[in-house]
Amino acid sequence: MALNFSDCTNPWTTLLLYPEQGGCIGPCCHFAPPNGAFPFGMKTGESLAQVWNSEHMQQLRRSIATGKPHFDTCRTCPTLRFESNFGPELTDIISQTSLSNYQIDNAKAALSHFKSGDSEVSSFPLFYLLRFGCGCNLKCIMCNHDAMRKNHDVGSLDFEWLNRQEDAFKKAYIVTVTGGEPLFIKSGRDFISWFLSNEKLRGVDFHICTNGILLDTVMPLIKNHNVTLEVSIDSFGELYERIRVGGSWKRLADNIDAFLRIKEGQKPNNMLVRIHCTLTLTGLPGLPDLVRWTAERKLGLHFAFMEIRELTDSFEESMLDHPRWMRQTVPDWGHLFKQTISILEQEDIYKAEAVQLKTLYDQLVAVLNDLHGFQVDRWGYEDRMHALWRQREVRQAEYRHLQEQCKQALLFLNRKGIFVPEMESLMLSCGLPAMHEGKTDTLSSGIPDYEEQLRRIEALQYEVVELRNQRDNLMASRWRKLGQKLGIAKTLPFEMCK
Repeated sequence: MALNFSDCTNPWTTLLLYPEQGGCIGPCCHFAPPNGAFPFGMKTGESLAQVWNSEHMQQLRRSIATGKPHFDTCRTCPTLRFESNFGPELTDIISQTSLSNYQIDNAKAALSHFKSGDSEVSSFPLFYLLRFGCGCNLKCIMCNHDAMRKNHDVGSLDFEWLNRQEDAFKKAYIVTVTGGEPLFIKSGRDFISWFLSNEKLRGVDFHICTNGILLDTVMPLIKNHNVTLEVSIDSFGELYERIRVGGSWKRLADNIDAFLRIKEGQKPNNMLVRIHCTLTLTGLPGLPDLVRWTAERKLGLHFAFMEIRELTDSFEESMLDHPRWMRQTVPDWGHLFKQTISILEQEDIYKAEAVQLKTLYDQLVAVLNDLHGFQVDRWGYEDRMHALWRQREVRQAEYRHLQEQCKQALLFLNRKGIFVPEMESLMLSCGLPAMHEGKTDTLSSGIPDYEEQLRRIEALQYEVVELRNQRDNLMASRWRKLGQKLGIAKTLPFEMCK
């Protein structure tokens, strides 16, 4: 039976909190900043009940209940597109005997509101995802958060506001924290420590999305909690450290093993570890060893292709965006995939993971074998995008040189007590403290116009994005046909199936 918009329970069950724009919310990860999320007054003292029943959320519930949502984010929903599911059934949650009366009553109220299509609700969210910001202790080669940190400060969620919401959190089914690295961001670290130390929240499943390096800082608090670690690990040993720059494989492995020792001594056992592996060219040679290490510990496992969200130095790490480069730099890539799939197939608990990785392998083979004329258009766009990327790198180097010249000129003028038009904004953009207006002069022509250089960089970035959109639109119908032929339509990358 096909899914409809009115089948979506998220506006009645799920709340995501983001730090951008002073605080914003959404009912699922597709309502994300800067365009999709709704603002809320984290700094003005709104309660979580007020946020949950804000006009934006009530408007969303009304539109979903009619089956005709007017939000663009809903109309492009990948869950509906791939005929997946909207998450656990509320009736399944209510039937769980391990839940508290608070949790069961809240789930029953949410189910009642959903069935009635109520826009204003008395229940609280069953699922929370709290994104504390972009701060991180590592500098991963494929991460887009580094570019976000350079472009703007997204801030972080307010811990003082969150710890006043205890009554709402104790009625939840799952609370998930993420970043960046939540254990590196102060408000995230404070919230995790508070949550794990709070006896009233002990029955709530607590998920930590982490790179695992800083887990030892909260390990003593984990005992007797329903903790699930969602750990990002993309390769093994030295290759892991080349990808997760600043990380230590030994410290990571020791932290996972310490968590598993706590898990063994806990009854009932509600602690889990899931490994999330992003497939990159650098990490591919270590994939078989990573899977062996994971299988020895019987950890959960999930694979995904790297997503290129904006043009960065890691562009060539993406197998799906740069398959010819993959074939040149890792000539035995096919053998590595098959070897890893074979290891998974030998383990009864990894049958589904073997199928998933085989599906991703089939996608790469299909691209390289030029099915449905796919390759013809892709290579032309790929080469053009690569050329633009190189242009952008040159412009960035020129920009940094001009910026340094500009800094020196501004500091000189500042020492002389001279103020020129637009000087304050120039100083701020150079990372210098703003000066107060003093003597006005006509020396502005002596300041290198690096802002013009910045505009050229931004224009190149825009051209790259537009080019990628054109490429994706051209490929969309071919991807769908390819997926139907291979029987893998539901696992194709969303941005390729628009």
